[in-house]
This record gives sequence, structure tokens and C-alpha cells, in this order.
Amino acid sequence: MEEEFEDDFNWEELEPQPIELPPIPAPRITIYQISEFIANALEKDEKQMSITTEYLDKLYEEIGNDEEAATMVISYVQQRHKWDMELLAERHDVDDALFTRYHTFDEDMWAKVLDTEAFSDMHHEVFKLTQTYIARAVDEVMRKDLL
Repeated sequence: MEEEFEDDFNWEELEPQPIELPPIPAPRITIYQISEFIANALEKDEKQMSITTEYLDKLYEEIGNDEEAATMVISYVQQRHKWDMELLAERHDVDDALFTRYHTFDEDMWAKVLDTEAFSDMHHEVFKLTQTYIARAVDEVMRKDLL
């Protein structure tokens, strides 16, 4: 049963009033230049992503094994940029949790999970943890160096 919402206001008598926005404190040419810069940056990003995708697709095709190719790409990026990358979750983790908890399978569950508040919270918590432990690691190195 749907609850009806009562409203004493007569919406038919409402006459919309125009909203006056404050003037923009920048010359039109500056706004144009900024919008042009952003458009060019987006176009450049799209082109770079297209080139990257093309090369990676060729690599995956040559290797023939998506997991092996992904591992090689991640290893290369880690070595080249001196990064330590950790996978927080993989699709099979989501599939396993879904099946274990609900005895079902959903082809689109990975994409749905990526768009949740819980997943966003996980990233935030991991970031906070890394900052804490990086500081502890630096402290540990400095204590050892001072001895």
C-alpha cells in the first residue's frame, strides 16, 4: 500500500523566478582558454589511452594468456617506476564470495562491486594503513641507521 503525501501548497499558482548568478570574476577569454586547455588535455588522454590499449592488446594476443600477460605488465611497471603494487581484489574473489554467501553467480557482479561504498571504503582504509606502515618503516630504517 502506497502512502499518499499531502501537500498544502498550491503548486499550480507557483510562478518560477529567474535566478541571477553572480558575475564570473574572470574575462571571457580566460574562461575560453581554460575550457580549450581542458578539451585538449582530454583529447590527449584519449589518444594516449588508445595507443596504450592497442599495444597491450597486441601483447596479450602474442602471449595468449591474459593472466600471464597481466603479471608481466605489472612486473614491468613495478620495476620501471620502483612501485610496489598490490592487488586488493580479483574478480574470482568476488565470484567466490557471491557463491559462498548467496549460492549464485552474476556475470556483472565485479563491475557492481567496484561501484559500491564498501569498495571505496576499502581503498580509503588501505590508503590509511599504508601511510601508517610506511611511516613505521621509515622510523625503523632511521633507528637502524642511527645505531
